[in-house]
Amino acid sequence: MYNIGVQKVCEHYKDILIGYCELLHSTQSFELGIKQGFQVEDVMEFVKERELRIVALNQKEAESINLRAVVCQALGLSEFTLINLSTKISEDSLKALSEVIGESKRIIEEIQEIDNRLSQTMQMELEATKLELHRFQSANRLHHAYQTENAREARFIDKKNKPSSSENNRLLQASCYFFAQRSYEILRINYIRRYNLMLVLENK
Repeated sequence: MYNIGVQKVCEHYKDILIGYCELLHSTQSFELGIKQGFQVEDVMEFVKERELRIVALNQKEAESINLRAVVCQALGLSEFTLINLSTKISEDSLKALSEVIGESKRIIEEIQEIDNRLSQTMQMELEATKLELHRFQSANRLHHAYQTENAREARFIDKKNKPSSSENNRLLQASCYFFAQRSYEILRINYIRRYNLMLVLENK
């Protein structure tokens, strides 16, 4: 009976693991796309997709809390950890649970590594945007000064100083990077908590 309860938790963890594997694959694809030159729409779509995945994982995690509580109550455990379970369930059940916990940790660590690289990329985009904005603002002030002084001479201002459509698109893309970066910081908290939970379950 006790093994059955633990098996339910284990199967539920496997389901959560699938969700994190999907999150890893989408994050890997996004990083590759960034290197190849993603469009603004791609950035926004990725952020929205990631948010939906995190929400789904949070719902599953809430369900696992109830499953763990049932097992702890049945076995008289103060906490659901591998060490506490080691003397209460079969070796096979303990091994299966340990494997899914270990694999979950590995996947989450991979996601964190990619996110760290993406965060650096986004920060570089933000810094580049600041430089471009400064250049655009300086060019616009110069343009306005020429127009005020002599409308005729203003026609001979170097038009290259004015932002082109491609430059405007870059600014918009960088703004999306900023939004994505802020969203990352919020969404990362969720799976970092999950990672910490894995550590607790292993009692390390």
